[in-house]
Amino acid sequence: MTTLTILLDTNEFIFGLTKPQESSAQLLGKLPYLSIKLPRFILNELHDNLSYTLLKELYQLIREAEVEVIEEKIPASMVKKYQKQLPPEDAIIAAYCEFLRIEILISENRHFLVDFHPKAFRVLSAHEFIEQYILTESN
Repeated sequence: MTTLTILLDTNEFIFGLTKPQESSAQLLGKLPYLSIKLPRFILNELHDNLSYTLLKELYQLIREAEVEVIEEKIPASMVKKYQKQLPPEDAIIAAYCEFLRIEILISENRHFLVDFHPKAFRVLSAHEFIEQYILTESN
């Protein structure tokens, strides 16, 4: 599988852990083969949205897949750059993608970032990523 640096939005983990029939769950099954970066703020959001049992599953998955948890904060200037054109939460995620040199942000609800056309990274849904990168590699 091609090594791309990827950031999964909070919803990918939530959907992947709670909806086994979704593309997000299939994507979580491929984490050991991907280079995933996980900023602390996304991990904190997951703590706020997952049950204790699902958090245990999440941490096991993170350990087994060797997901890189990023503790580093991004420069405020980078966030401000994106805040000129995006809502606050999207500005933060876009700034993290640029800061961490993310090639692909995988999200189910950041569709307006696609319309924004960031130069630093691509935005795909789990289904789009699987079709474009995982199924292609399998053939």
